[in-house]
Amino acid sequence: MSISLYSATVPVFIRGIEHLILILKKAEKHALDHNLDPNTLLTARLHPNMHNLTAQVQRVSDISKFTIIRYLKPEPGTIPSFPDDEKTFADLYERLDKTLEILRAVKEEDFEGREEQEMFVPRSATDEFVLKGKEYALIYGPPNFWFHVVTAYGILRKEGVDIGKNDYLNGKNDVQVREKPKA
Repeated sequence: MSISLYSATVPVFIRGIEHLILILKKAEKHALDHNLDPNTLLTARLHPNMHNLTAQVQRVSDISKFTIIRYLKPEPGTIPSFPDDEKTFADLYERLDKTLEILRAVKEEDFEGREEQEMFVPRSATDEFVLKGKEYALIYGPPNFWFHVVTAYGILRKEGVDIGKNDYLNGKNDVQVREKPKA
């Protein structure tokens, strides 16, 4: 059995974004319940040289969109560019909802035959690295996406938001749970 490029990217990103939205909603409720300025959470960081929560969410959105752009090479302007100007939880939800719309519009057949396609990934303003489509799906796109999701989760945990592993892994309880058979 093989896993398609589409299966390794688009549904993974959709699930991760849906879970991130639920985690952000818990963070927003935490701020309200604790009479905390939401900006305290939105600007929180794990370390001074790391991006804050808002930027982590922006990167989750960007990585998802850039994956579609790199695989499908749509006409310029087809996939909208989002300015990084979100200031509130509502702004972040709106950005993530727009990202989900883009992802849900992609079809599995759009990815067929792109395993060997060259993917150009900027490293800095002056250079880039090249991966084949299959390598991108296995060693770059999704791992980079999850890095930013888990960093957002870590920031919120550090700030005292009551979230746990099940929020990160199961989000909307979309994993089937059953009792173990008795021995």
